[in-house]
Amino acid sequence: AHPWNVPLSEEWQNAQTEADLLEQYENRTWPEFPVRAVVSEADRDYMDARTDRGKTVVAPNGADLATWLPRARCRVATALFPAHLAYPPNVNAVDFLLMQIWPKVRERNPAARLILAGRDPSDEMRCASAMPSVELCPNPKSMDHVARRASITVVPLRLGSGTDRKSTRL
Repeated sequence: AHPWNVPLSEEWQNAQTEADLLEQYENRTWPEFPVRAVVSEADRDYMDARTDRGKTVVAPNGADLATWLPRARCRVATALFPAHLAYPPNVNAVDFLLMQIWPKVRERNPAARLILAGRDPSDEMRCASAMPSVELCPNPKSMDHVARRASITVVPLRLGSGTDRKSTRL
Protein backbone atom coordinates (compact mmCIF):
# COMPACT_ATOMS: atom_id res chain seq x y z
CA ALA A 1 0.00 0.00 0.00
CA HIS A 2 1.15 3.49 -0.79
CA PRO A 3 1.36 5.95 2.10
CA TRP A 4 -1.36 8.14 0.54
CA ASN A 5 -3.73 5.19 0.05
CA VAL A 6 -6.09 5.47 3.02
CA PRO A 7 -9.42 3.70 3.33
CA LEU A 8 -12.53 5.81 3.13
CA SER A 9 -14.37 6.39 6.37
CA GLU A 10 -17.50 4.29 6.81
CA GLU A 11 -19.75 7.27 6.06
CA TRP A 12 -18.21 7.61 2.58
CA GLN A 13 -18.26 3.87 1.84
CA ASN A 14 -22.04 3.71 2.02
CA ALA A 15 -22.65 6.19 -0.81
CA GLN A 16 -25.68 4.47 -2.41
CA THR A 17 -27.63 4.39 0.84
CA GLU A 18 -26.79 8.04 1.40
CA ALA A 19 -27.88 8.89 -2.15
CA ASP A 20 -31.20 7.09 -1.65
CA LEU A 21 -31.83 8.90 1.64
CA LEU A 22 -30.98 12.23 0.03
CA GLU A 23 -33.42 11.58 -2.83
CA GLN A 24 -36.19 10.78 -0.34
CA TYR A 25 -35.43 14.00 1.56
CA GLU A 26 -35.44 16.05 -1.67
CA ASN A 27 -38.77 14.56 -2.73
CA ARG A 28 -40.28 15.62 0.62
CA THR A 29 -38.76 19.10 0.83
CA TRP A 30 -38.53 20.51 -2.72
CA PRO A 31 -42.30 20.96 -3.07
CA GLU A 32 -42.34 23.03 0.15
CA PHE A 33 -40.36 25.90 -1.41
CA PRO A 34 -42.13 28.41 -3.65
CA VAL A 35 -38.80 29.23 -5.40
CA ARG A 36 -35.69 27.07 -5.76
CA ALA A 37 -32.33 27.97 -7.37
CA VAL A 38 -30.10 25.64 -9.39
CA VAL A 39 -26.93 26.23 -11.40
CA SER A 40 -27.83 24.76 -14.80
CA GLU A 41 -30.72 24.23 -17.20
CA ALA A 42 -30.26 20.47 -16.81
CA ASP A 43 -30.57 20.80 -13.02
CA ARG A 44 -33.75 22.86 -13.45
CA ASP A 45 -35.27 20.28 -15.81
CA TYR A 46 -34.35 17.49 -13.40
CA MET A 47 -35.86 19.28 -10.39
CA ASP A 48 -39.00 20.31 -12.26
CA ALA A 49 -39.52 16.70 -13.37
CA ARG A 50 -39.51 15.61 -9.72
CA THR A 51 -41.91 18.25 -8.39
CA ASP A 52 -44.73 20.22 -9.95
CA ARG A 53 -45.00 22.76 -7.13
CA GLY A 54 -42.99 25.98 -6.91
CA LYS A 55 -40.69 27.61 -9.44
CA THR A 56 -37.08 26.66 -10.23
CA VAL A 57 -34.74 29.39 -11.45
CA VAL A 58 -31.24 29.04 -12.93
CA ALA A 59 -28.45 31.01 -11.22
CA PRO A 60 -25.20 29.90 -12.93
CA ASN A 61 -22.00 29.68 -10.94
CA GLY A 62 -18.38 29.17 -11.85
CA ALA A 63 -15.94 31.15 -13.91
CA ASP A 64 -16.94 33.37 -16.77
CA LEU A 65 -14.51 32.29 -19.47
CA ALA A 66 -15.07 35.54 -21.37
CA THR A 67 -13.36 37.33 -18.48
CA TRP A 68 -10.24 35.15 -18.41
CA LEU A 69 -9.39 32.45 -20.89
CA PRO A 70 -5.79 31.24 -20.65
CA ARG A 71 -3.69 30.54 -23.71
CA ALA A 72 -3.30 26.89 -24.47
CA ARG A 73 0.02 25.53 -23.23
CA CYS A 74 -0.05 22.11 -24.85
CA ARG A 75 3.70 21.64 -24.56
CA VAL A 76 3.65 22.16 -20.79
CA ALA A 77 3.48 18.69 -19.27
CA THR A 78 1.85 19.84 -16.05
CA ALA A 79 -1.58 18.87 -14.73
CA LEU A 80 -3.41 20.75 -11.99
CA PHE A 81 -5.78 19.33 -9.37
CA PRO A 82 -7.44 22.39 -7.75
CA ALA A 83 -9.51 21.53 -4.69
CA HIS A 84 -10.13 21.73 -0.98
CA LEU A 85 -7.34 19.32 -0.13
CA ALA A 86 -8.79 17.83 3.05
CA TYR A 87 -12.29 17.04 1.73
CA PRO A 88 -12.61 13.19 1.68
CA PRO A 89 -13.88 12.92 -1.94
CA ASN A 90 -10.90 15.02 -3.09
CA VAL A 91 -8.44 12.91 -1.10
CA ASN A 92 -10.04 9.84 -2.68
CA ALA A 93 -9.72 11.43 -6.14
CA VAL A 94 -6.00 12.06 -5.65
CA ASP A 95 -5.56 8.51 -4.39
CA PHE A 96 -7.28 7.22 -7.56
CA LEU A 97 -5.28 9.60 -9.74
CA LEU A 98 -1.94 8.61 -8.24
CA MET A 99 -2.59 4.87 -8.16
CA GLN A 100 -4.52 4.30 -11.39
CA ILE A 101 -3.94 7.21 -13.78
CA TRP A 102 -0.69 8.99 -12.98
CA PRO A 103 1.60 5.95 -13.49
CA LYS A 104 0.22 5.63 -17.06
CA VAL A 105 0.74 9.34 -17.70
CA ARG A 106 4.33 9.15 -16.43
CA GLU A 107 4.98 6.04 -18.51
CA ARG A 108 4.09 8.01 -21.64
CA ASN A 109 5.78 11.21 -20.47
CA PRO A 110 8.33 10.85 -17.66
CA ALA A 111 8.60 14.65 -17.46
CA ALA A 112 4.92 15.05 -16.56
CA ARG A 113 4.22 16.95 -13.35
CA LEU A 114 1.16 17.23 -11.15
CA ILE A 115 0.27 20.20 -8.95
CA LEU A 116 -2.11 19.64 -6.03
CA ALA A 117 -3.36 23.12 -5.20
CA GLY A 118 -5.89 24.27 -2.68
CA ARG A 119 -6.67 24.97 0.90
CA ASP A 120 -5.96 22.98 4.02
CA PRO A 121 -4.02 20.01 2.62
CA SER A 122 -4.53 16.80 4.57
CA ASP A 123 -1.67 14.61 5.76
CA GLU A 124 -2.42 12.29 2.82
CA MET A 125 -1.97 15.17 0.36
CA ARG A 126 1.30 16.19 2.02
CA CYS A 127 2.48 12.59 1.78
CA ALA A 128 1.45 12.34 -1.89
CA SER A 129 3.44 15.46 -2.67
CA ALA A 130 6.60 13.65 -1.61
CA MET A 131 6.49 11.84 -4.95
CA PRO A 132 9.09 13.31 -7.34
CA SER A 133 6.52 14.37 -9.97
CA VAL A 134 3.98 15.86 -7.54
CA GLU A 135 4.03 19.39 -6.14
CA LEU A 136 1.85 20.63 -3.31
CA CYS A 137 0.71 24.24 -3.48
CA PRO A 138 -1.12 24.79 -0.17
CA ASN A 139 -3.51 27.70 0.30
CA PRO A 140 -2.52 29.65 -2.83
CA LYS A 141 -3.36 33.35 -2.75
CA SER A 142 -4.51 33.14 -6.35
CA MET A 143 -5.45 29.98 -8.22
CA ASP A 144 -4.96 31.94 -11.46
CA HIS A 145 -1.20 32.06 -10.88
CA VAL A 146 -1.06 28.34 -10.20
CA ALA A 147 -3.29 27.51 -13.19
CA ARG A 148 -1.03 29.46 -15.55
CA ARG A 149 1.70 26.88 -14.86
CA ALA A 150 -0.43 23.95 -16.08
CA SER A 151 -1.75 22.81 -19.43
CA ILE A 152 -4.69 20.81 -18.10
CA THR A 153 -6.90 20.55 -15.05
CA VAL A 154 -7.77 17.10 -13.74
CA VAL A 155 -10.71 16.31 -11.49
CA PRO A 156 -11.06 12.50 -11.21
CA LEU A 157 -13.84 12.63 -8.60
CA ARG A 158 -15.59 9.38 -7.76
CA LEU A 159 -17.48 10.53 -4.66
CA GLY A 160 -19.26 13.61 -3.46
CA SER A 161 -21.83 15.91 -4.94
CA GLY A 162 -22.19 19.45 -6.12
CA THR A 163 -21.75 21.27 -9.36
CA ASP A 164 -20.95 19.01 -12.28
CA ARG A 165 -19.34 21.86 -14.21
CA LYS A 166 -17.21 24.73 -13.12
CA SER A 167 -17.75 27.31 -15.85
CA THR A 168 -20.74 29.17 -17.19
CA ARG A 169 -19.60 28.98 -20.82
CA LEU A 170 -17.60 26.40 -22.70
